[in-house]
Amino acid sequence: MISDKKGIQYLAAIMKAKGIKDLVISPGSRNAPVINTFASQDWINTYSIVDERSAAFFALGLALKTDRIVALSCTSGTAALNYAPAVTEAFYQKIPLLILTADRPVEMIDQADGQTIRQKDLYGKHIRKSIELSQSLHNEEDIWYNNRLINEALNASLYPVKGPVHINLPFREPLYDLVDAKLPDAKIIDQIIPDDQLTGSQQEQISSMINQSEKVMILGGQSMKDHHLDQSLGKISRLKQVIVLSETNTNLENSHGVCCIDRTLAAIPEENHASFAPDILITFGDAIVSKKIKAFLRNNPPAEHLHISPDLYHPDTYQCLSRSIFIKPANFFEQILPEVKNGKSDYHRAWTEKRDEAHRKHLAFLDSCNFSDLKAFEAIFNTMPTDADLHLGNSSPVRYGQLFRHHPETLHLSNRGTSGIDGSLSTAVGYAFASERLSTVVLGELAFMYDSNALWNNYVPENLRIIVINNGGGNIFRIIAGPACTDHLEKFYETKHEKSVEGIVKAFGLHYDSVKSDDELEQALGSFFSRDFSGAAVLEIFTDRKKSPAELKKYFAFLSGKTMKF
Repeated sequence: MISDKKGIQYLAAIMKAKGIKDLVISPGSRNAPVINTFASQDWINTYSIVDERSAAFFALGLALKTDRIVALSCTSGTAALNYAPAVTEAFYQKIPLLILTADRPVEMIDQADGQTIRQKDLYGKHIRKSIELSQSLHNEEDIWYNNRLINEALNASLYPVKGPVHINLPFREPLYDLVDAKLPDAKIIDQIIPDDQLTGSQQEQISSMINQSEKVMILGGQSMKDHHLDQSLGKISRLKQVIVLSETNTNLENSHGVCCIDRTLAAIPEENHASFAPDILITFGDAIVSKKIKAFLRNNPPAEHLHISPDLYHPDTYQCLSRSIFIKPANFFEQILPEVKNGKSDYHRAWTEKRDEAHRKHLAFLDSCNFSDLKAFEAIFNTMPTDADLHLGNSSPVRYGQLFRHHPETLHLSNRGTSGIDGSLSTAVGYAFASERLSTVVLGELAFMYDSNALWNNYVPENLRIIVINNGGGNIFRIIAGPACTDHLEKFYETKHEKSVEGIVKAFGLHYDSVKSDDELEQALGSFFSRDFSGAAVLEIFTDRKKSPAELKKYFAFLSGKTMKF
């Protein structure tokens, strides 16, 4: 039995033909035609998650792991607005989501009808394509138009880059009428996506620039693992005139460049910045965490900045963009590789010497570091299995994560599309649910509490480990410049508190443990990362809200050589 609404029948038929296998449903009444059509189909997995904001981030994590479109369905009104944070994150991370928002009839919009808002084009510019289907199909032309719009939306979620698309579904009552029928035959519009190729003259021009330059910097932003990209960059990074800078979220395997940007920059005296600045900057990937590298490049702009992406959106992050190259990064570097030659520059050596110097100082400082957030992260990275996935929450955790060398087998993930406090835990739950590997998420206690409904569903997997760094508030505001200079730090910026997440964790039936010292943490981590628990587990690490930022400031001062005592 399926809904008698023909539009939904055709939508289901096209989704099936396009290979969509997952639909996350937030229960409601207006989306009853969606529920009644999809919930009994054996070709699609359906999930029920009540909290719409959490449901959307769960779907985002699921899509991130499976690398295919994941659909979402909710009732009308503010339910659809609750999808917005995850939709925006998916837009900037280029993750394919299909948002199906049930709506009141178009004639009832702005007529004081219950649970009714302006849902058409609800997500504004944070969507790859937004359409609204007709409320009823009367003839073959209506069916053709309905099917064409659905095909266009689904195709837009995959090309030229992946991303979220929105289909608004106005429904008139009755909503629950069913028919005993199969899905109809629907017209499918397929996409043939050509390979990205530079022309011969373009390859020659770009490789010539690199060959003639003495200082070329390749900077990678957030990306998923890509074996072909790794191979090409591993070879290019050995050139004497080239340095490759990346972050944990870039997920590169090569070890020939700089993977801890902030600590390496800290070891370079400011008066020497110009000599380390590139003549040519080549960037790829999405968001960069490091504010230090952004300031470094803005203050020392290269003569040429090439950004590599198949997306039409090419940000001028460093305020020196000169060329946008619309191609996949792996294809770009693979195609220029045969033409680039080793130079006589010492640019690569200069950067790697500072990298190694910073690493030695990093180890020396940590050897005598007081128990703090920094020390806790050292213990986590030293103990966590390498063949695992790591999700880092925003604010402090993702920044601390950049100070430690990562293992090439570890996949690093973070909601850096919009860098919001919301959804890190729900994303990790969705991702871990679709994965067989151990998934660890590290986040602050405020982010955990904000997204605690991530644990309010039936899909929290046994392979999930949650580490909560509880420093009594938003510790990032004691690290960044500004808030500490005001009278409002503890109440309005940091939001000082003395609460624990233990009650929340136990309410959801998860294993819980807590530590307050180095020795306790070392003992707890071994069993925490084992698979001996019957379900997911939470470890809460209590640190001092004043000592942790003070320790981090001493760390950077030591790296810079401004102090030899700690």
